[in-house]
Amino acid sequence: MELVQNEWQSGVCGCCGDIKICFKGFCCNGLMWMTCENAEKAGHDELTWALLSCLIPSLASPLIRTATREMYGIEGSVVSDWIFGCFCTNCVNTQMAMEHKARNA
Repeated sequence: MELVQNEWQSGVCGCCGDIKICFKGFCCNGLMWMTCENAEKAGHDELTWALLSCLIPSLASPLIRTATREMYGIEGSVVSDWIFGCFCTNCVNTQMAMEHKARNA
């Protein structure tokens, strides 16, 4: 698959593209684990994000999604990051994990 530089490599609902990432994001308390992993790959401290994802998970995901989008130069807006991050938290986390994997981060 050819990498498209300014776009997400998978859609928000494309989380089943990698069954291992999908399972990790939706099962076994994977939300906190995946949030921390995504934060680390986006250049943030894992402990801070672990605490934030425990207390307010719908706050952590949009912030990390914005950082990931900006890090890779993906087109989009902070508004869309907040909408998807708040209402589709697990899907957004799997999308970010798949993005890091596609870009070998």
